[in-house]
Amino acid sequence: MEMLRNCKGLIHRLALFLVIAARIAAADSSGKPVVPALFILGDSTVDCGNNNWLWTVAQSKFLPYGRDFDTHEPTGRFTNGRLSIDYLGVNFASAGSGILNATGSIFGQRIPMQTQLAYLKDVKSELSEKFGQEQTNEIFSKSIFYVSVGSNDFINNYLVPGSSYLRDYNRKSFIDLLISGLDEQLNELYSIGARRIVVASLSPLGSVPSQLAKFSTIRLDGSSFLNDMSQQYNTKLFDLLVRLRSSLSEADVIYNSLYNVLMDISGKYSQYGTRKTTPAFLLFDRSLSTFQGFLYNDTACCGLGNFNGSVPCLPNVPVCEDAAQYVFWDEYHPTGSTYKLIADKLWSGNINESYPINVKTLLGL
Repeated sequence: MEMLRNCKGLIHRLALFLVIAARIAAADSSGKPVVPALFILGDSTVDCGNNNWLWTVAQSKFLPYGRDFDTHEPTGRFTNGRLSIDYLGVNFASAGSGILNATGSIFGQRIPMQTQLAYLKDVKSELSEKFGQEQTNEIFSKSIFYVSVGSNDFINNYLVPGSSYLRDYNRKSFIDLLISGLDEQLNELYSIGARRIVVASLSPLGSVPSQLAKFSTIRLDGSSFLNDMSQQYNTKLFDLLVRLRSSLSEADVIYNSLYNVLMDISGKYSQYGTRKTTPAFLLFDRSLSTFQGFLYNDTACCGLGNFNGSVPCLPNVPVCEDAAQYVFWDEYHPTGSTYKLIADKLWSGNINESYPINVKTLLGL
């Protein structure tokens, strides 16, 4: 419990600094702020190290994680370098967490979505003391809130042998349970003051190395039921977000299709050639950046077993020399190169990648 309080305290102490820093750094060429701040809620796909402060095995504060980061040291990010939303704002995300409070209990401590929302309320109160209620409301209404959650509810809850949810729910009813829970959480996020909300879909769960290793040794065979499950959830999520765009009168709600983005990257991995630019909204790196097309689309850079997905990325586990050749870094998570591509799609992607508009368009409204 003390570790959890320390994590909460750290988030709160960083909150004022990051919001102020974002207001200074997130500027276009004219110096006008693009967005007051970006608040991030979710799981390990967006966790920049919050779990370092918890008693949990869902941590990555050891090499080779972080080896391609600026400092070449582990930071708690579940990749070799940076995440797509890195250094953009106040990050509440926690590896292993899910929509359901019970999700991730197999790892130990984590910060579920409901707790992340409680932290967000506390941060708003602290900002109100610093800036006043009116300015704080404006900060929240103009900021972007990025939500990436749901994968753990399936992989590390529903599909875990002996899971009570697997016993008590069929696939459809479990998906309905998750959508209902997320519906309440997004409404609560709106009530806190969020108006620009981006929600990520599930990725193709059946295409990640851990699930390929677990359910099939054939790339397009036995794991397909997981991709079917992902699509069924995503269809319900899409419908939910369309409803929220109508019912939350002041909100712009965007559906970020990680499923389509990652399926495209994985299916056309060799066609993703040299990358020349970084989106202007990525504060951590405004410099030009390049990498060559991927060579491996289903095998992790770090790990052991089929698809390098049977044994996690741990110290002394074999790791590839050049992570930029791989779509996946470990048994679950993309490489930094893939995260950069995801960021591009979020920033300026087409309607199949970001519906009904992308973030670049959102910021122009």
